[in-house]
Amino acid sequence: MLKWSGYKFSLHAGTIEVIFGALNVQAVRDNRHYIQTVGQVITLYTVQDHPLRGQREGRLVDDMGEVIDPEFNCGSRNRGNFLVILPAFGVHNKVIKEKLNGPRNAQYVHHSIQDSILPILANSVRQEILEELKTAKYFSLLTDESRDCEKIQ
Repeated sequence: MLKWSGYKFSLHAGTIEVIFGALNVQAVRDNRHYIQTVGQVITLYTVQDHPLRGQREGRLVDDMGEVIDPEFNCGSRNRGNFLVILPAFGVHNKVIKEKLNGPRNAQYVHHSIQDSILPILANSVRQEILEELKTAKYFSLLTDESRDCEKIQ
């Protein structure tokens, strides 16, 4: 009887392979969405010429709400623009919130990750400019110069 009910369930839900395949597709979709959001936040701040990092990026409290090291932040609560705005996206987006509340090694918020995403975004912008130049019949290049205080250069 148990096998029969399992067979009927598999007809409705599909095989284990199909179920895990669907879960994998959803996980990939969620990860891409999260990384795109991280990239959009980095792009927003870099285009506006705002810093991503603050004075101290260390956590004031651990996941349980206990102070980790009060001396680490030197009294500063400025964790940086990036670390402050990303959780605000999580308020309105379940995927972002789950990632930020998940394991700390899978949050992709460390400054080394930010530093590795920046060249990828810069390359993407370069490629877009290159494609526009390839399709344009003519183009011009506008340069700007700033003189030093003594007007030598």
